[in-house]
Amino acid sequence: ALWVPAFTVPAGPIRWISRKLLQDAVGIPALRDVLYAFGQSLIGGDFRTTVHMHVDTVADNMTAGTSSKVFRQFWDSYRRGRFVAFDYGREENARRYGSNEPLDYMAHYGLIDIPIHFMAGLNDKLIPAKDCLKHYKVLHRVSPHLATCKPFQGRGHVDFTYGLDGAMSHEIFLHCAPAPPAPT
Repeated sequence: ALWVPAFTVPAGPIRWISRKLLQDAVGIPALRDVLYAFGQSLIGGDFRTTVHMHVDTVADNMTAGTSSKVFRQFWDSYRRGRFVAFDYGREENARRYGSNEPLDYMAHYGLIDIPIHFMAGLNDKLIPAKDCLKHYKVLHRVSPHLATCKPFQGRGHVDFTYGLDGAMSHEIFLHCAPAPPAPT
């Protein structure tokens, strides 16, 4: 991750070819069904509706890439068994976090002073609903007036990434209001 800034499809013609291949694959029924089944089993969600309706958006985002530091941070959190901030190494961690180790987010939920609304897809295989609910419960324990949660039956990762439907959009806008006052 130190020498690879991002995992991406290179710019130019290769991106165009990648996008075209995905569009064509979705147009071939047998291949489309295999791709949808693979995607649904890997990350969860309604690939049939979401990817088919938003194939251009999916293709553009698929080739855009993700910082290798994101993968490194996810792997580090997985390895530690805790949701931690990015590990910059002992010296930089000390400068940024005041500790040689990366910040453990859940251990610091008592410092949160803004409302957080957690949304979880009960069919999400990449970020399981139990993980989201765990964060909700920790924040709710220390600041119940700041934590709310809405699980979505039948929704997976792809539904949150590309396929916001009316119910999910409504849930987001519902919680964009000013924060409730803290109990006295």
